[in-house]
Amino acid sequence: MACEASGKPLPDVAWIRNGVLESSRKKATLLKFNYINRTDTGQYTCRANNSVEVTSIDTTIVVQYKPEGARLTTDAAQNTVTEGDTVTFKCIIMAAVPQVSIYKFYFNGSLLRENSNSEYTLNNVNRSQHYGEYKCIPHNDVGDGAKATVRLNIKVQTVSSTVATSSQTTPAASESTEVYLTATIQGNCSRRSEVAAKFPEMACQIAFKFGCSSANTVNTRCGSVVLDFMMSFNRSVAVSNVLTVLLDAARQDKFGGFKVDPESIKQVFVPTDGSESTTKGPEECTCPSNIVSLAINGVLAFIIVLLIIYIIWLHKKGRTYEDERGVSYNETGLEDSEPSLPDSAKLTQPPAEYMDLIEVNKHDRKAQSTASGADYVPLHPLTRCWEVPRHHVTIEKIIGKGAFGQVAKGTAVGLQGSPEATTVAIKMLKTNATESDKRDLMKELDTMKQLKPHPYVIKLLGCVTESEQLLVLIEYVPFGDLLGYLRKSRGLKDTYFKDPDIKPQTNLTSQQLMKFAWQIADGMSYLSSKSIIHRDLAARNVLVGQKETCKVTDFGMARDVQQENIYERKTKGRLPVKWTAYEALMYGKYTTKSDVWSYGVLLYEIFTIGGSPYPRMDGRKIANLLQEGYRMPKPQHVDEELYQIMMKCWKNDPDARPTFTELKNQLKDMETLHKKLINMTMYDKQLYANVEDLMV
Repeated sequence: MACEASGKPLPDVAWIRNGVLESSRKKATLLKFNYINRTDTGQYTCRANNSVEVTSIDTTIVVQYKPEGARLTTDAAQNTVTEGDTVTFKCIIMAAVPQVSIYKFYFNGSLLRENSNSEYTLNNVNRSQHYGEYKCIPHNDVGDGAKATVRLNIKVQTVSSTVATSSQTTPAASESTEVYLTATIQGNCSRRSEVAAKFPEMACQIAFKFGCSSANTVNTRCGSVVLDFMMSFNRSVAVSNVLTVLLDAARQDKFGGFKVDPESIKQVFVPTDGSESTTKGPEECTCPSNIVSLAINGVLAFIIVLLIIYIIWLHKKGRTYEDERGVSYNETGLEDSEPSLPDSAKLTQPPAEYMDLIEVNKHDRKAQSTASGADYVPLHPLTRCWEVPRHHVTIEKIIGKGAFGQVAKGTAVGLQGSPEATTVAIKMLKTNATESDKRDLMKELDTMKQLKPHPYVIKLLGCVTESEQLLVLIEYVPFGDLLGYLRKSRGLKDTYFKDPDIKPQTNLTSQQLMKFAWQIADGMSYLSSKSIIHRDLAARNVLVGQKETCKVTDFGMARDVQQENIYERKTKGRLPVKWTAYEALMYGKYTTKSDVWSYGVLLYEIFTIGGSPYPRMDGRKIANLLQEGYRMPKPQHVDEELYQIMMKCWKNDPDARPTFTELKNQLKDMETLHKKLINMTMYDKQLYANVEDLMV
């Protein structure tokens, strides 16, 4: 952009943006952009000054870009509807300049519609016509944005159980709409129910191009699992074509977790007189129903008697339960003292799941594993109820205050059936708490009740809900919160969590910081596997336990999204702006990938040893800065490889961000390789000494 001015004497001409001098020369000046970026959008002022007079003129640059961050959603739970329903697709865009002018909707690659309406509605859904992949491509004056897709699943109403009659000779083409087939699925016969429920539908999807509209199980037999099933077609179909496509699918292992013998897939003929079908598999072992009922009732009665005897024995024995460390892993043979998972090569369950624990008495303890993972055990069977009488809880002193409540150190009697007092942390409301604050604490309690014990998530021990004061009892950790732990390690004061029992080391190593990072990612991986969005992930909401084990806590803002993977904020309230994801700030929408954004900010806190994110920036301006593409710069003492992990967490498109499992694996590998990714000799304490308000 050129700016010229004349006068006597010749004026100095300058380009200024946001009070910053961009360029200056006599008489005329050029403002040149070698690579224009959306962050260059804004108002520019050309100012001329010759000491006689100052004059200026403003101009605005708007940098346009294609639509980005597209998501295609439906108003159906898990994108599944039943035939005859109505479903609406909605194409959601995170950002676009200029605004989106056209939304293009596609079905299985064919254009359905293109206009300015971001929604597309299907009425009277039919599986044969509407099952498949839907796609949205947003368009503005710059061009097409990235596509967003969703697969619509359509359930078929249960058909009549009456078996139709078919010919006893193989037809060249079936004029009937029903074809009866058999297949042998390899594996244990205990999978019969699973096979019967899932396999026919898989077969129907594979044969969808021939017009398959539904499929149902007719019979199952043991010998692996022999399945007779019926496929319904909405038009005439050659049975040979159906068999060919199913045989090919079996050879290519396209039946999910079912291993199918290709040679076993055959047509069967429905009997007309109640006799057996002409294609037989191994006979099913059957028992008279009354014998089965007697056997089941006998087993149940035996279990109940044993349980009653066990309870009576416990009361007579007056058994004293030890503290929570009197437990061990059940038949795992673990010897590693770190509460981590087995090698992934041996692990068949999701990474965040942990094996069940059993209780052992004090005489057997030495023979059992002493893995620190044994700290985590559900309440004893005799005390399954979370409720603790108020008079069993003693509040000793307040040790922490947050935005929505406070935390005290105290004791509780009767936890896990033990008559002894257990040291606990007690979460409770401030005296001036609102009803909204109380609801948040109750939601936090409800969320924690859903969780199985996990070494990197704080554990619920009990609660007091039947008195006027609501108390949530959680495990007590000696080091306090991670933010304070980091800051105290470099001599700063912790204003959030006071008086921890154990003081931090004065110098934390790169290895320790990396360990903090992957442990938190592991805990968040578990929460996301339970469809829980935290929404307030930050160093202040992580506690540090024995052996410097990090535990995610503070679920006051968490949301359970079992039915859908997105939570939309509909009420006003305080937000931790500097930790909140771009899409949540701009549109009030949260997913577990929003927590990944917050985790990137948490990494900044860890690697700057408790530094404040966006230092000296007004939180109210952060949303605009993020929209312009701004991200926190790399701290000079942090390796580029670590910084790139943080940058991936801060991508505008939530789907482009890594998962917590990926983050945990990557960071743990870095720690295991003992990479020096944080050079503490280059760390400048003065750069990160500013402690700012947590909320705006």
